[in-house]
Amino acid sequence: MASSGTTLLNMLRDSVTTPREAATRLLAIRPSLGLVLQGAALVSILDALLLGVLAGGSFAIPLPEGDMILNPFNHAALLLCSLVLSAGALQAGGQVLGGTGRFDQALLVVVWLEVVAIAVQLVQVVAALILPPLAPLLGLAGLVVLLWCVLNFTRILHGFPGFGRTVLALVVGALIVVVALSALFGIFGVGATPDV
Repeated sequence: MASSGTTLLNMLRDSVTTPREAATRLLAIRPSLGLVLQGAALVSILDALLLGVLAGGSFAIPLPEGDMILNPFNHAALLLCSLVLSAGALQAGGQVLGGTGRFDQALLVVVWLEVVAIAVQLVQVVAALILPPLAPLLGLAGLVVLLWCVLNFTRILHGFPGFGRTVLALVVGALIVVVALSALFGIFGVGATPDV
């Protein structure tokens, strides 16, 4: 019987090499929404800890009026909110185009893709330490890998037969996220022009 660590590594590998099959296996698990939310919180904390180590304990978000500095705790909270928001947008974007994915499934996919992103980031860091001149190329390769995973996992999530509606669903989802974030930032006054 394979250990859970081996199973995790196999799933990470399959998410990159055979993403549609990996997505099908992931969605077949059918965990409860509460369990997926716990996973989202755990992934957010792990990402914040990793970024805290790599960025010296803080993370900067560039804004027109200057960088907004986040400590790891705030980064984890913001990432958790963005994962939930992204899952809602992914579900809505797909359903507008006839997709069948539910919110709990979309959140499971988004959380897993964040796990894949963390793994890709770790590989990039190690590879960049070994071969520093290749760091920009490794960054581009990582972006391509993640985009490939997102396309295939979204396709399986919504039961789309091809990539056409998959790409449109992601575009619609991205627009939903932009509108939601603009409204949220407006409520909290982030990005507002100061009175003269």
